[in-house]
Amino acid sequence: MVKTDAQITRFNREKVLSAIKNSDLKSLRGLITSGLALDFKDRETGLTPLMVAAKANQLEIVQLLVSVLDEKGLNVLDKDGKNAIIWSIIGPGKKPNKITRKMIRVLVKAGVDVKVEDAQGLSALDYVATRKYRSRRIAIYLRAKGA
Repeated sequence: MVKTDAQITRFNREKVLSAIKNSDLKSLRGLITSGLALDFKDRETGLTPLMVAAKANQLEIVQLLVSVLDEKGLNVLDKDGKNAIIWSIIGPGKKPNKITRKMIRVLVKAGVDVKVEDAQGLSALDYVATRKYRSRRIAIYLRAKGA
């Protein structure tokens, strides 16, 4: 049976997301080299590969992804208006750590917008000010970068 374009696209997206979820940097590099698109969004959540990696606190994969995405690809919002910076803060479900701080620096340096507000009107700065995700270091950094 010959696969349709939609089946091939879905299969390729699944390969990219699987490599990210499994922290398989080598496979992800191979997929990028083969020309697979990284600028797609999950149909249900709106998450991009960059958001998935940021949410999972995978610094090396985030570094790889920001090196190949353009500004538009870096600043995509999910269905709730969150970007990769917000996901890096709230994704792991615990207070941000040293890896989170490094990841936010990588994302900001790459050009991800620090001023984005989600559908609830909360920015990355608002999230790091809440009790669950509190981080003075990240708040100071985001303010210095214009948040």
